[in-house]
Amino acid sequence: MNKWNLCAGCCGLLAVLCAVAPRRTLAAGIDGSAPILCSVGTVSECDRWGVCSPVEPEEVGLPPFVRIDAAKKAMEATDGSDRKTKIARVANENGRLLLQGGENGRAWSVVIGHDGGDMTAAIADDDGGFMVSGNCTLP
Repeated sequence: MNKWNLCAGCCGLLAVLCAVAPRRTLAAGIDGSAPILCSVGTVSECDRWGVCSPVEPEEVGLPPFVRIDAAKKAMEATDGSDRKTKIARVANENGRLLLQGGENGRAWSVVIGHDGGDMTAAIADDDGGFMVSGNCTLP
């Protein structure tokens, strides 16, 4: 089992978060004013020296989909588990929705493009982290 198992804590985010069944989904107006659904596409595990390797999302405990409610500052897995995380910071800058938070000794950030719904997320601790890509849409 991977030492980075994210089943507890941050996977809700990332569980941002969160992303994609199709690589590009029509997602006009993803600015956080309405709930968002994100699918997890690809995941890379990186050590603190920047060496990264692809991993399967389920290997590190990431759910296939995450629901984000920026207005309520909440993110949750949609896999029937009770995994949730609070969003500490929500901002809209340069056509992107920015989300940040942290728990269990890890910090995370999610960036979602307003127009296309493309998502990139990062989870980090003092020993490395994960880069996650996916796509988000309005449900």
